[in-house]
Amino acid sequence: MGSVLEEKLRALRHEFLDGLPARADELERWQRDASLGPEVLGRLCHRLRGLAPTHGLVEVGRLAATIEDKVRRGASRAALADDAATLVQGLRAPTERVHDPLDAPLQPLRGYRVVAIDDDASMRRLLLLTLRDLGGADATVVEHEAEFVAALELGPADLVIADVMMPSTTGPALLARAEAAALLGPARVVVLSGSGEAPEASRWTRLSKPFRPDELVGALTALLRGAR
Repeated sequence: MGSVLEEKLRALRHEFLDGLPARADELERWQRDASLGPEVLGRLCHRLRGLAPTHGLVEVGRLAATIEDKVRRGASRAALADDAATLVQGLRAPTERVHDPLDAPLQPLRGYRVVAIDDDASMRRLLLLTLRDLGGADATVVEHEAEFVAALELGPADLVIADVMMPSTTGPALLARAEAAALLGPARVVVLSGSGEAPEASRWTRLSKPFRPDELVGALTALLRGAR
């Protein structure tokens, strides 16, 4: 089973790496088009900061996080130009590293129902592999708020996970609305965020991106077993 998971992780990693030229193209369009504000660059970097380190590109992820944080602090296009150029270079000539072996016990989340939301397609695939294939959970991972609500309406979840920053809302705001609608019930709730991402205080458990799948499974297992 471990070798199968390693193969799935390797496939996700190669898919991510294969998509880097397109992401470099998006950044170069931002560089050329002065009508695109810093917030556009911030969104592009948000997609990279959580995934790049997971797939071995630690420096790319660190630089993307630095740029996104500068955007949130109000940096101008001119102040971001050098960092954006360096990030493009990193995407055009990435340096890979080999994944560490998975060392978490397989299937420790079996018997638990998990509902998660993330706006990034690659992160959703990684979450699904982590929760279902490695963890053994009955996992539903969705993109949109309506899908998230619909999944919660199907029945009680043991664990609910929400990304901090999404295009139209934040994880804590979405969770607060779900709680007000009595959709969370007794579920343990996790806000999944990149370093430095804290748009609002949250009373729910916060876990960090990037993550190693086995480490995330371990943290979630400890959280859930502490609730029982």
